[in-house]
Amino acid sequence: MKALKDLIKDTSIYGISGVLGQLVSFFLIPLYTTYLSPSDYGVLAILGYVSVFFTPLANLGVTNAIFRRYNLKVEKSEQMEVLSTGFWFILSSSLILFLIGWLFAGALSNYTFQVNLYKSMFRLALVLSLLASLNALVMTTLRAQRKVKEIATVRVVKLVLTIGFTLTLVVGFKMGIWGVLYSQLLGEFISLLLLGIKISPYLSRSFNKIELQGMISYGLPFLPHRLFSGASNFAGLFLINRFIGIEEAGLYDIA
Repeated sequence: MKALKDLIKDTSIYGISGVLGQLVSFFLIPLYTTYLSPSDYGVLAILGYVSVFFTPLANLGVTNAIFRRYNLKVEKSEQMEVLSTGFWFILSSSLILFLIGWLFAGALSNYTFQVNLYKSMFRLALVLSLLASLNALVMTTLRAQRKVKEIATVRVVKLVLTIGFTLTLVVGFKMGIWGVLYSQLLGEFISLLLLGIKISPYLSRSFNKIELQGMISYGLPFLPHRLFSGASNFAGLFLINRFIGIEEAGLYDIA
């Protein structure tokens, strides 16, 4: 019964903090549509999928493995080794994927949007995706230690700050798409900073190749599901943009 109560408690805290962000975003749609055009929404919707594909490709399911293997370990030193090994692997793979994306940003942007206008925005979305990938890593580390309240608190702080930045840059300074992207970037950076402070005492330079092999063996089967899930959601938006137009893609995303 204690385990069940703990599960319900943790799930409730995770759920409330997650749903809160969706509710706030929904109620802000009328405000944002006043300052952003349907085309802007279409561009932002497509750029949002950069992170959807970036994160699973960068961590290869290792975030799932960290949570499992951490709780299977008995000794504290072994648990710390799991966290450190996972951290250094995902940090390295995220940076490598980021550099590849940065080099091919022009080609990827042209293929996605069919015009050579969004290369800089695509690169900014890559920076945002890098931060989001690292945020997912540190969130997993705290989840493994059942630091539920800390995670929920940071989520709420990130939400409030991101909304504040968005209102300031989009509504106040009329920065449009750039204002939204910079706001999200600041929110991810501050979240990573706060979470990084929380997990820094648990990290070391230790890196166990055998442990990493076990993590990848466990986590890699999650990758096809994650990619297919993102691709199936992205397909409709991509095809609407390709055959009808970016404005219609924006209206589709708002709906």
